[in-house]
Order: sequence, then structure tokens, then C-alpha cells
Amino acid sequence: MLAWGAIEFSKEITDLNQIGHTLRAIKWGTDYFVKAHTQPNVLWGQVGDGVSDHYSWERAEDMTTPRTAYKIDEQHPGSDLTGETAAALAAAAIAFRTYNSSYSNLLLVHAKQLFTFADRYRGLYDESISRAHQLYASSGYSVKEFSWDNKYAGVQTLLSKVLLEGKAGPYASILKQYQAKADYFSCACLQKNDGGLLYLHDWNNMQYASSAAFLCQIEFLMSILPTA
Repeated sequence: MLAWGAIEFSKEITDLNQIGHTLRAIKWGTDYFVKAHTQPNVLWGQVGDGVSDHYSWERAEDMTTPRTAYKIDEQHPGSDLTGETAAALAAAAIAFRTYNSSYSNLLLVHAKQLFTFADRYRGLYDESISRAHQLYASSGYSVKEFSWDNKYAGVQTLLSKVLLEGKAGPYASILKQYQAKADYFSCACLQKNDGGLLYLHDWNNMQYASSAAFLCQIEFLMSILPTA
């Protein structure tokens, strides 16, 4: 979402002299993804055990519990995790394109390889990495929230933009269905917010409120697009 924000609001971020900080924050994550993608059809998806790790309240550098690494590959696919990683790298490639073309090209190479891997070898990553299931299970398709493990509303919004920009081609009727879902999400946020903070969860509610605010802002900007 940070890369998406850097793309949508690049002028505003640049005017505030924050584009350097923004790109460094994005690169911190994408460098990790690049290192985790060691072969075209191999992505290391988890380090450590979520259950045992929760018993260790200290720095990772000081931990003595096993730090086993788990991967997804052709025999143990994970299309959801691989696809999301590909999307993150592709978005970051766009964000970096103007400022660091060589790094942008590197991210795009990894994004394309990961997308092909996700499409060709299909499966849920939490079935291949069993340790992930309890804490980081593969997501469903709820439109009630937009968060780190539920990107459905974001997809609806992105595809709505394709429609409103007149780039839908023969897929216009399908994209109108996505637009309806995106509108539903935004309207649901407005209905839940009675002039105060949007409240969706007891745990870490600000991540849901801020991500919902981001999508609502994108929806507003789309609503004032000139008719294609």
C-alpha cells in the first residue's frame, strides 16, 4: 500500500520533500522480497515458528529458539503469497521507475517470475507451510476491511480505476461489478463512521481505519476523473 500511495500521490509527497524517505521505506521491504526469491520458482515464505516465537520476548538477535525457514516451490505451491509478493514488487517497480530505473527493472523481473510461478503452480501457501496456518492463514474474500491479509477491497478499487479511465476494453461489464463492490466498501465505511474514528476491531484498529481512509481517498479522486 505504501508503493501504491507513492504512485497515486507522488506529486504531493515530492512537494513535501518526503519522496526519498518514502522510497527508502519501500526498499526496506522489497530488498527482503528479492532476497527471499532465490530461484524463479522458489520463495522463502516464513522464518521461525509463530507459536514458539511468541514465548520469546527479546530481540531476534538474542533468540536461542530454532529459526527454521520455510519455502514454497513447485512441489509445495503458494499462489496467494507468491501473487501478493509479485504485486508488491510490481507496484514498487512503478514507484521507483522515475528515480532508480535499474532497481525498478530488477523488481519487475522478480515480479514477472513470481507471477508466472503463482499462476503455473497453484495452491494455498498455508497448506504448504503448515506453521503459517494458525497465525497467518490464507485469506478469504471478505469486503469488510482492507488490511495486510485481506486485499480484496484494494483490488476492487484498482480495477474500478481501470474502468473509469476508459481502459476496460471488452471487460467493461466485468469491471463494473468490481466497481460496485468498491463503492459498497466505501459506503460501508461512511455508514460505520458517525463523525469519529472508524472502529472495526478491538485489536490494532488504526491499521484498518487508516487503510480504509486511504481507499476512500482513492475513491474520491476517481469520482472526479474526467469521463473517458
